[in-house]
Amino acid sequence: MAVSKWSEKGFSLLELMVALGIFATAVVTLITVQTASARNMASARHKFVAATLARELLAQVEIDGLPSFDESDGDFGEDFPEYTWEVKVEQATIDPALIAAASDLNPGLNIDDNILFVPDALKQVNLTVVWLEQGHRRKATVTYFAVAQ
Repeated sequence: MAVSKWSEKGFSLLELMVALGIFATAVVTLITVQTASARNMASARHKFVAATLARELLAQVEIDGLPSFDESDGDFGEDFPEYTWEVKVEQATIDPALIAAASDLNPGLNIDDNILFVPDALKQVNLTVVWLEQGHRRKATVTYFAVAQ
């Protein structure tokens, strides 16, 4: 019986090329996923550090008392050279739309015009931590209210 050359054991060139194409596609996909994962991890680390630095700065402001200035900025020293901070202190206000929304949510709530009065001692402090991430300026802002003494 005659044996044709196509009945030999092994892979044809076409089968090998298809397998190589599938393998290459899988490798490219895995590299893309790994790169995105590393980028997300770096972003999460920046956000965690920014939140921690903001908490530290907030604690320092609470210890030292409200700053007497309207706006200020600075950095976190040699330990965190890529991070800076900005603090803005202003008179606290209550948005009338917030009052209207509260009235809509609770119709039995009796809100009069006196609630819009905010004492001069109540200050709104906006604390922002800024850093560069992948060439873009990113920031995390904490807003809190304090009574100036």
